[in-house]
Amino acid sequence: MRPDFVFDVGAHAGRMATAFTRHFPTAAIYAFEPVTAAFQALENNVEKFPRIRPFNLALGRRAGQAYMTQKRASPSNRIVDPPSIFERSKVENVPVVSGDAFSAEHGIESIGFLKIDAEGHDLDVLIGFQRMLSESRIDLAEAEVGMYPGNPRHVPFEAVKAFLEPMGYRIVHIYDLALDTPFSGRPILRRVNVVFASEKFIDAHRAN
Repeated sequence: MRPDFVFDVGAHAGRMATAFTRHFPTAAIYAFEPVTAAFQALENNVEKFPRIRPFNLALGRRAGQAYMTQKRASPSNRIVDPPSIFERSKVENVPVVSGDAFSAEHGIESIGFLKIDAEGHDLDVLIGFQRMLSESRIDLAEAEVGMYPGNPRHVPFEAVKAFLEPMGYRIVHIYDLALDTPFSGRPILRRVNVVFASEKFIDAHRAN
């Protein structure tokens, strides 16, 4: 697999973006991080990697603005409801664009790998790519999903599956399984990372 473009949505400080340069040695890697402190860390960490392009943006359903927590470069920063006047020092207002609009603006016709780590807003990011997904112009899409109703922090696995499957995307990999034990003490599967592939991509890589 040698994709032309890899999108890292929720790039934080760039750990995965730099790893992608090794796994995809010819790809242009677009790294999206909306929180200012995390974006500054991302820029510093990827400046020696010319194939990584950092963007100080959030991806979502449509263009607009969103509030995000601002815990420095923490990977737990996430979109939240509009704060009260007493809470505004704890959040940051960030710009949001849809993946379809961003890709059209930058002349990107297809994406080989779309990795999403949006702390509960992964489905919103996917919805923003609906046109490209419906046309099978994204080969692989990864999301972090919740696995039981008591996990309010991640989008339910069933919701992501129900959105992608009608467009011809199938599960090809599940990894990074995490239990709920640190939160509730119960050995319940809390979240996983799940990778979907388009039928078009699957057929092109069918084993002989």
